[in-house]
Amino acid sequence: MQRGWYGIYFDLDMENVGYGWQYGLDLTGITSIQFQMYNRMYSCWIDGAYFDKTPRGDNITESANPTGDWAGYWSGFSTTSARAHVGSYSVSKYAGYSTNYFYYYWNYQNGRYADLSMYNAFKMYTYAPYGYAYLYEFRVYDANGRYAYWYTSSYTYFYYNWNYDGKWHTCNMPFDQSGTSYTYSGFDWSNIRYMRMYMRWYSSGTIYIDGAEFYYSQTAGKAGPPGLAEDIPHGIYALDDGELKITNSQFTSPEPWGAFVRSDSNLNVKSSSFDGLWGTVHPSIMNDGTTYGGILAFGGKTILDDVTITKASSSGIYVQNSDVTATGLDISGHSATYPLSAGMIVAFTNTQVGQTHTVSVSSSEFYNSPQGSGLMILGQHARGDATVDVDDVYSYRNQVYGVVTEVTGWTGNLTVSISNSEFEMNGGSGFTFNAHDAKVTPKTKVAFKVEASDAIENGAYGFLFRADKSHLNVDGHIEGLETYDNTGNGIGIEVGWLEGIMNLYFNDIFSHENMGNGMYIYFRQSQFRDFLGTTILPKGKLMVDMESCFMASNEGNGVYEVHNPAGSYQDIPTQNYEMIVKNTTIEKNNGQGWYVQPQGRPQYGSRFANYEFYNSVFSDNKGAGFYLRDQYYCYYYYGAEMEETFYFYNCTFTYNERGFRQYMDQYAYGDDVEIQFEACTFQDNDYEALYATGYWYSYYDSGMSYMKRVVYDVKDSLIDGYVYLHISGLYDQGGNVKPEGKISIVNSTYTYDEPMYLRIGSYYYSTSTPTMATVVYKGNTHTSPSIGNGIHIEMYGGSRLTGNIDIQDMDIFDPLGHGIYVKFGTLYRYTGSKSVSGKVNMVNVDIRNPLEDGVYIHTSHRQPSGGSSTGFYSLLNSRVQGANTGIKTFDFSGEIRNTRFSNLREETIYTYGGVIDVYESQVGPISEQNLRVDEKGAIRLWFELRVKVVWRDNPDQFVDGTTVEIKDNSWTILGVNSIDDMEGVLFTNLNSYTVLPEGIFTKNPYIVTADYIGIVKEQQVQIKENTEIIIKLVDDIRPRLTVESPADGHEQREQSITVKGTVYDKHTGVDR
Repeated sequence: MQRGWYGIYFDLDMENVGYGWQYGLDLTGITSIQFQMYNRMYSCWIDGAYFDKTPRGDNITESANPTGDWAGYWSGFSTTSARAHVGSYSVSKYAGYSTNYFYYYWNYQNGRYADLSMYNAFKMYTYAPYGYAYLYEFRVYDANGRYAYWYTSSYTYFYYNWNYDGKWHTCNMPFDQSGTSYTYSGFDWSNIRYMRMYMRWYSSGTIYIDGAEFYYSQTAGKAGPPGLAEDIPHGIYALDDGELKITNSQFTSPEPWGAFVRSDSNLNVKSSSFDGLWGTVHPSIMNDGTTYGGILAFGGKTILDDVTITKASSSGIYVQNSDVTATGLDISGHSATYPLSAGMIVAFTNTQVGQTHTVSVSSSEFYNSPQGSGLMILGQHARGDATVDVDDVYSYRNQVYGVVTEVTGWTGNLTVSISNSEFEMNGGSGFTFNAHDAKVTPKTKVAFKVEASDAIENGAYGFLFRADKSHLNVDGHIEGLETYDNTGNGIGIEVGWLEGIMNLYFNDIFSHENMGNGMYIYFRQSQFRDFLGTTILPKGKLMVDMESCFMASNEGNGVYEVHNPAGSYQDIPTQNYEMIVKNTTIEKNNGQGWYVQPQGRPQYGSRFANYEFYNSVFSDNKGAGFYLRDQYYCYYYYGAEMEETFYFYNCTFTYNERGFRQYMDQYAYGDDVEIQFEACTFQDNDYEALYATGYWYSYYDSGMSYMKRVVYDVKDSLIDGYVYLHISGLYDQGGNVKPEGKISIVNSTYTYDEPMYLRIGSYYYSTSTPTMATVVYKGNTHTSPSIGNGIHIEMYGGSRLTGNIDIQDMDIFDPLGHGIYVKFGTLYRYTGSKSVSGKVNMVNVDIRNPLEDGVYIHTSHRQPSGGSSTGFYSLLNSRVQGANTGIKTFDFSGEIRNTRFSNLREETIYTYGGVIDVYESQVGPISEQNLRVDEKGAIRLWFELRVKVVWRDNPDQFVDGTTVEIKDNSWTILGVNSIDDMEGVLFTNLNSYTVLPEGIFTKNPYIVTADYIGIVKEQQVQIKENTEIIIKLVDDIRPRLTVESPADGHEQREQSITVKGTVYDKHTGVDR
């Protein structure tokens, strides 16, 4: 047991709990023996023992859903009437062997959950068959998620054997806050949300719990906690019908109680000093530290001018729902006795809509608090309007916060302005905005502005902006700040369990030389209960806008983001996030420049995030300029989604370890990430300019990120450095999603002498849905010859792949490998159906002098059995010069149009298993050595033939209406057309030559026949290239002459006469 006094309770019910061995023992009217015990180093002290006749208490076990002051519910328990020790009912639940966790949740009522601050002991009874169950560890959690706990309980029992069967067992647990508990810093005993009991039981069955009671045991060695009334011998009071003025006065408060000043109306304190003022802690006090004291003002108007307060045991000044003007305050040494208070607390509590308050604090100092904060602005269930203006405040050497704005409960219109202030050497953070367990009143907003201020040498944060378990409408403007030399982070944003919206605008921030990060962002979502007891499945949004900020020379990262869209498979919260960054510099940090990563798994929540960066610089960071890590365990099986978009415009990544880095960690189920760079510069980084990789399962040659979709889009950028984009582990999750990877590099300049490594691949067991893979590579300039391939692209599916590649407007000169290298494949390693379907489009590509082939395309299945591959490529308007083979392909058909091959060392075209069609291209000799075909493939050469038909005696005159017919050498008619102009007719797609594995086959000579109304001419033509022929027709058929008058036998036919009649020639068109 931990050191400290704790209460022990022995129930003296010998019939139901213990055994009476001495007959005649009279325990009538005595319910228990109670005493205090203290253990340390094998020694035990007992004090305060007494017989108690008080009826046994039963706070929370008369029902699984008790009502009243202790209202709440037992998780998973039911109410039982069949067995009870105290009262009429108990609660029961089936429990398993050994370890069991039991939970009780209190309802929110009267402004808080359960108040356990007045108790120092706990007891209950358990009933279990086959032995007993005992309480091994006991935890309580406050409304902020902080906890206190005890362990190794005193498990009092009678007979540790089967004889105990059929008896109730008393479980004791200490509850003394200051002595026996391990307590999370800042724990709030007056606002306990739930408790957890760790029970041990070496059997299984239904367990019953009864008589659970928090109680106050007579203490030993010290007085108990304060009651509702305090004994204050010295004080100055002004009731609500009076006014208190203190001027030019000096107060020194004696020990042990101290004095205080209280006004319930107007208060005016000027040029006065106070030493050792009284303070207290009590659950009725409505602030997060449950403390107040010193100078107290409730309502009315408060004026404080030139006031000095030293060594106040709690707060130096506490004003509640008051209009305040304070200047020239000097408050130090406060909160020594009661932690988590502040030198000055400005509180707005339980105000109603329509109420207004204004507060001004200026030219003041708050310092040297051993356990508290400097200045606290508190809004608690404050639905009214309040405006707080803090100017020229110096808060330093306080244990917790320099200045804190805290919002909890119902919120109204609260406006807080902090300006021209300095926060130095505070233990927690310099300035903090903290909203927790808050709920926005409709049509209201919490707005704060922090400007022209510094935070130096503080603890966890220079400036902290926090929201927790809240439904908010918050706008925060943070401008003109400098923070440095903090032990932790310069700027902090911690958001968890958020409903509503929180907007934070940062402008002109300089965060540098902190031991942690320049800025730390934590965003978590999960289901929670608000202070009304309502279960909330949050869908809140955090928006961060940064402009003209500078994060430099921090020991950690420039900006470090941690995101946790948690939840369960039944309850899926949503994390909405937006980050807009303009004109910002992230440089010289000891970690990454900007680091985005998830936290924890499994995660069932959804995350929708949009990042936009404009005109920003990531420079001189020891890690990557920007590092994105994906591992969200986003379960599409249960409906969760994760979509992230990153857009960079005119950004510079220089002198980092890597420019931009992405790591796709194991089990990033369902992540959908799109990354875009436009007009960006990557230059002089130690390693890669762009680097993407993932968790690698080498045994299967497969990534295991389980990503859903990854897109890289780079355009109009300068890339001076290696590009390694290996998108791996895409997964269809059993057919529930469609895995997709896309890489687009357009109109960019690439200066590195290694090719971009562009690979898209699936998890090997992605077998239900084809992986969609796309690469677009257009209009890029390579300034250096590549020591490898000119362009290197690989694509892999699990068992099925659909791949598309588009390469256009590229000059690829002098690579030491292939000009263009493309590989398609599958990674599934077992027998069974596997398929590749690919398409490669190459347009306006100029490849010169590669050490290997001009274009090389092939396929591969990790397990060949059951694998099939089909593909098609296009090579259009291109040139290949000085290569081994012009284009070599496996399992791909294709077309080549308007392309010239020259100065090749080996063949022009090689195909294995594909049919290649060649149009209007220069391919060199038509031979088996130059056009190579293996296995079932073919190379088909297609040409055009233009036929013109004219008159021999008038070649400038086309023969209109001539029918032209073309046949191959097998006399198969291939086409018929008619002449209607000088251009003649064009016959396309004439397959003159076909190269097969067994030889070359030709359809030459072609036979062309021209027929014009009986004038027929036939001509043979050999077509080895696009050809034009002219057929000249001769009209050698005489015209027909008919004499119609004079008639035959007439005398006029025997002398010179005039003849009348008609003439017709069908070839010349004469008809008259």
